[in-house]
Amino acid sequence: MINHSFVLASRQRGAALMVSLVIMGLLLILSASAVKFATLDLRASINDELRSLAHQDAQSGIDGTLSLAGNTPVIGNADETNCLGIDGCTRETLTLPDELADKNLTVRVQRGTPAFVAPPRGSGDSLRAFTAAPFNVDVRYNQVDAGLGQAEVREGLIMLVPKF
Repeated sequence: MINHSFVLASRQRGAALMVSLVIMGLLLILSASAVKFATLDLRASINDELRSLAHQDAQSGIDGTLSLAGNTPVIGNADETNCLGIDGCTRETLTLPDELADKNLTVRVQRGTPAFVAPPRGSGDSLRAFTAAPFNVDVRYNQVDAGLGQAEVREGLIMLVPKF
């Protein structure tokens, strides 16, 4: 008489090994894709941080430019440009504070058109004695070669000038 349980058991010995190998293969694929997604997420986070830092450095360039009164003179004509690190400007006499010297910034301060405008409405009655000189300030931060990104910020400015 043949023992049927022994025959069935001998046929199933290799099946458990195959099932466990398939499950391990699936786990390997899942873990590899999880590592890939984690790496992509990390890269995205680093890029967001670098973009934010580049924008902050460009904004600090605007703040530093406007902190020095000589960079926005109210003398001269409309459309005059004063630059730092840019060719083709009317003047190249812009200066930045020392803490911004190594930021690799290019700066353009352009006098608006017309050279003088009325002060903004709702600014108060005392402004009748003033006129306003508009400026546009453009700062570009570029550290792409160092892997730190780039950003450009533009800001408008109105300087109040007493009427004579």
